Amino acid sequence: MSLVHGAGVPWLLALPATALTIRTFLIYPIINRRRRNLSKLALLQPLVDARISHYILQTQWTRVSKFVEPGSFTTKARVRSKRRREELELEKHFRIPTARFMSKIIPILILLTVTEGLRRLCGTQRGLLSILLGPVQPYISRAVTQIVEAVSQDGEEEDEEFQWLGAPDPDAGEILQKGLHFAYREVLANYTDFQTDTWLEPSLEKEGLPWCQDLTQPDPQHILPVIFSSAFFASIFFSPKEVKRGTFYNSSTSQQGGARSANSGNTTNEGSSPKRTKLQKLMLGVSVLSIVPAWNMPVALLWYYIFNIAISRLQTRRVNMKFPITVPPLACSRRAQMMSSLGKSTPNAKSGVHTA
Repeated sequence: MSLVHGAGVPWLLALPATALTIRTFLIYPIINRRRRNLSKLALLQPLVDARISHYILQTQWTRVSKFVEPGSFTTKARVRSKRRREELELEKHFRIPTARFMSKIIPILILLTVTEGLRRLCGTQRGLLSILLGPVQPYISRAVTQIVEAVSQDGEEEDEEFQWLGAPDPDAGEILQKGLHFAYREVLANYTDFQTDTWLEPSLEKEGLPWCQDLTQPDPQHILPVIFSSAFFASIFFSPKEVKRGTFYNSSTSQQGGARSANSGNTTNEGSSPKRTKLQKLMLGVSVLSIVPAWNMPVALLWYYIFNIAISRLQTRRVNMKFPITVPPLACSRRAQMMSSLGKSTPNAKSGVHTA
C-alpha cells in the first residue's frame, strides 16, 4: 500500500488497487486451480455413485446376523465417510487435488495480515481483536483490569508473608537479573512498535472522503459501516447454494439444481433444489452482526474491505463461468423389479404386459 501511494496514487485509489493486486496474484490462482479440478472431478460422479451402491449392497448381504437390521450397516455417517474416502482416492489417482482447506485458510491469513498492516498505518492504538469486539471492548477491558489488580494484590500479600526469609543473594541472581532486564527491553520495544508510533502515515488524515477527510478515524456519518455490512450480506446471500443429492461436487448454482431436478423427472423430491448450507446460514448472521464492529472501525479498513469483497465476488463469478460444473448423469429413481424365482413373470401394473 505504501509503495502504491508513494507512486503518487491517492489513498482512495491505492487501497482498492492493493486489494486487486493481492487477490489477482495471490488468491485468484488458488481458486482458479481449485475450480478447474472440481470441474474434472464432477465428471466422476457416476463412478462414485457406483462404488457407494456396491458398498451398501455388500454390507447388507454380508452382515453377520440376519436379525440385525440392514440399515444399521448403511447409516448416513458411514456412507458419508465412505464417500469422502472415495473422493480422496480419486483425487490422488487422477492427480487433481481440490485444496479444500488451503483454499479457505490462505485468503483468511492474507486478509488478517493486510488488516494488521493497515491498522498500524492508521495509528490505531487498539489491536484487531479489540476492534472486532466493538462497543463491548471497554467492558471486557475493565473486567480484565479488575482481575489483574486482584491478582497483583494477592501477590503482594504473599511477598509480605515471605519477608522473613531476607533479601536474596545478589551474586546468585545476577544472571537472572540480566535476563529479566533484557526481556523487559525487548517487550518494551515490541510494545512501542505495536503502538504504531513508527508506522503512522500522516497522509491518511488528509486524503479521505468528502464527508470524512481523516481515514484513520471512524466514519462520523456511519455510511461506510452500512455499505460494508450490506456488501458482506449480499456476497453470502447470492453465493452458490448446495445440492443435497449425493453429487461429487455439492456446490452448484440454481440453474444446475433446476437442470438436475428436470433430469430426474421429480421436482418435489427432498434435496433436489439448491439449499443453503449451515455454514452459509451462519455467515449470513455474522454479516448482519458485522455492522457492530464496523461502527468504530477506521475508514481506511472499511474502504479496503468493501473493495476486497467486490473484487472477490467478481473473480469468483468469472471462475464459475470459465469452468462450469457439468451435471453428471443420475441413477434411476427406483431399482429394477427382479423376478422372485426362475420361470415366473411379474405383471406390469401400468401397461398390463407380463415381463419374463
